[in-house]
Amino acid sequence: MKKRLIIFSDYGLDDACALAYLLERAERFDGIDIVCIAGNAPAACSLSNAQKLLYQHPVPRTRLIDTNDFPQHYARLPSIHGEDGMGDLFPAPEKMDAVPYAEWVQSLPESATLLSLGPCTVSLDVVKRLKSLKDSDHIIMAGMVNAVPNHLGMEFNQALDVESFNAQVKFPHLIATLDTCRAPQFNLADWRGKSGSLLHRLVNRANELAEARHPCNSYIRSDYRAVPYRTANF
Repeated sequence: MKKRLIIFSDYGLDDACALAYLLERAERFDGIDIVCIAGNAPAACSLSNAQKLLYQHPVPRTRLIDTNDFPQHYARLPSIHGEDGMGDLFPAPEKMDAVPYAEWVQSLPESATLLSLGPCTVSLDVVKRLKSLKDSDHIIMAGMVNAVPNHLGMEFNQALDVESFNAQVKFPHLIATLDTCRAPQFNLADWRGKSGSLLHRLVNRANELAEARHPCNSYIRSDYRAVPYRTANF
């Protein structure tokens, strides 16, 4: 049976690539809720970026969730994600309705598929509210095992809210780590998408920014690389 997908995105080009991939496969889900959280951009910027993506690739039964009233931390990384958090690719979007977070959480389904692609501040609150949660339906992108930590001595999504991350991993979950996705076969430095699709435009921009920092390495971080693997059976 199809479940509703709840995706927590902090935009991040990696989050944008992951969402573009999922929007192209929206028929696998009973609708998509995009919870626009802070992380690589403040929550208001994340909401604007989600609007830009949906304007480029509209999908029925998709809702935007506005978390501006939920206190959150963020850290801008323009050399990685552009000034707007998503590569500065798209103009300001047409206005789209968004559901306030406080209203949205009052009508959560009993079970859903959760993808937590940013800090766990908001996703932890949702995990606590769900009545049914299996590890295969709860995927967290954070933590590192072998690679050198990259933000305040640890992985970015973990570092921005250590307490929430530590609490969320106590619930049933699967986790995709950043170092897992730095394997050489995932290096896209010499690759360019030619289709003009939303996903290829985002990947190309991520490659451009990566090459400006280190010409031989472009991994688009964990979110885009791991989402196709983890969602193959959704």
